[in-house]
Amino acid sequence: MKATFSPFLVLLAALFIISSCSVEPRGNENTETKTEAQTDAPPAPKTFDGNFLYSGKLNGKDILVKIVVKEKMLSGGYYFLPDGKESKVSGKLTSDTTGEMTEFDENNKPVATFNGTFKPDGTADITRTVTGSQTPEMFTLAPFKDEGAYKPN
Repeated sequence: MKATFSPFLVLLAALFIISSCSVEPRGNENTETKTEAQTDAPPAPKTFDGNFLYSGKLNGKDILVKIVVKEKMLSGGYYFLPDGKESKVSGKLTSDTTGEMTEFDENNKPVATFNGTFKPDGTADITRTVTGSQTPEMFTLAPFKDEGAYKPN
């Protein structure tokens, strides 16, 4: 008995092989599977909260600055050495790298405004404008870590 392959069986085998090797999504189906840990969640917000200490010179005088950041709001103070009388400031972060603060006197009147840019190396470039002045004062602050060094009177 002679065995012959029918063209129908060859065609059927070829279709089976092709269809089993080629699996493609149809339409707009999402074929991506996710585990529970991969579910769509909003990214964690950037936070800059903390206490930041800086030192520098403003108009040739040594200055120490403490800035407290909480939920993009700024507060803190600064004082000149060796005087030590602290001036309070408050404001807000205006972006991930910039902020603005205002200094008020005892009568809650603005004394000066500060605009700063925080740089990747940790320094801050600050522009101070005293109320009523047309001449801004620019200075750079460098970070330091010793919280015990900030001791206003």
